[in-house]
Amino acid sequence: MTRSRSPRSRVGSFTRPAVFVGVDAGGSHTEAAVIGASGAVLARVRGEAGAVTPENIARVARVIARTAREAVRKAGARPP
Repeated sequence: MTRSRSPRSRVGSFTRPAVFVGVDAGGSHTEAAVIGASGAVLARVRGEAGAVTPENIARVARVIARTAREAVRKAGARPP
């Protein structure tokens, strides 16, 4: 079985992903944005609060992952 990969663009001597995901996790909400290779914002999603404390690291990691995955899906891209 062959696994399909996200499209990539060739730049210089390395291959760079066709999309980038940026995450801002804070006390009021977590926001993930998916940016295309051209620099255009393809999708933006807000999730629950994501401020990290020693007691909630695992929960915040799940919030960040869930918000980023939702943004990637909304953008029509596939995670690596």
